[in-house]
Amino acid sequence: MIGFGAFVLCRGMLFSWITLNTSRVMHDRLLARILHSTMDFFQRTPLARLVNAFGPNLAIVDDLLPDSMLNILQFVPLLLGALALIMINNYWTVIPCVAVWILVIPFTKFTNPSIAVLGQQEALAQPHALSHVTASVQGVSTIKAFTCESQFVDTFEGRMNRLHNFTSALYHVQLWLALQLDSIASILVFIVGILCVIYAQSIVTASLMGLIMSNAMQLIVFVKWVNRDVAETRARVPAVLTSEYYATQPPIEANFIVTERTPPSDWPQTGQISFDKAVLHYNKEGLPVLKDVTLNIRGGEKIGIVGRTGAGKSTLLNSLLRMYELSEGTIVVDGINIAETGLHQLRDKIGVIPQGMIRFVISCQILLTNVH
Repeated sequence: MIGFGAFVLCRGMLFSWITLNTSRVMHDRLLARILHSTMDFFQRTPLARLVNAFGPNLAIVDDLLPDSMLNILQFVPLLLGALALIMINNYWTVIPCVAVWILVIPFTKFTNPSIAVLGQQEALAQPHALSHVTASVQGVSTIKAFTCESQFVDTFEGRMNRLHNFTSALYHVQLWLALQLDSIASILVFIVGILCVIYAQSIVTASLMGLIMSNAMQLIVFVKWVNRDVAETRARVPAVLTSEYYATQPPIEANFIVTERTPPSDWPQTGQISFDKAVLHYNKEGLPVLKDVTLNIRGGEKIGIVGRTGAGKSTLLNSLLRMYELSEGTIVVDGINIAETGLHQLRDKIGVIPQGMIRFVISCQILLTNVH
């Protein structure tokens, strides 16, 4: 008992360490990739998908998936041990055990793909509902101005109904499979009991009969829980794949530090800015936002840019900060092409007061001047 307890303790500690380390690495890789992604990625990706990747998906990786895998490691040996003990003590039970096992396979092959597909569809439907809520909250003033409340409520109800349809279907498929497995396991217990009674004098003694029947009764629990945990693990794998996708696939910005092109410590000295036939696209398929922009701003000048909405005023500043890379042309600050410098080396030298009403918990000096 002491050795078994020590083995279970070591197994639990090792499994917890592996899953905790895997979860931490997944979170760090995901956060680093998202923070280094390009602005084009954030324009094409709904915010709800990113929230889903950091919230429910990581919750599955942290808690639910390890729990299912640990249950599999616990119940599979118990199931195999119970079957082996039954067949060893009464070899006539080999035939019904094998027959029942063959009968279980079609049910699992029929339902497990359905459970996996329903889990994937549920994971896909959840971000759509969340993104609609986010967009509605952000544009609530516009919705009220155009009296479109009923339209947005209907859209929200439709998306929530779609999500609940997948959730309900997944739950009922799991219940149906559990019912079938309980029925099959009950039939196996009945057959084992009949065989024990038939061979009670020649093969099975009273004590062995009690041992066999107690393990046969446990099969009702073990078969159901093993299949349930395997199905839940397969249904939760898409969440891991989604997090892995956002941790590896989003395009990232240029290097933060370029040692070969490090600007002087006192750069920029005068602040002269020159645009030479600058062309900028927000995405590869779209039209250029800046078209052959050429201008020269001397150091010390105070420049105001005036234009209608969408004229490209903010885009000029975005191009200067390299929030978006130029498709053509160059931007030179005090004789240095900013495309050849690192992003941190460039942005640390430029102070920006953003348009958004965002207040960080720092001093006003750092907030306005970026000087520590």
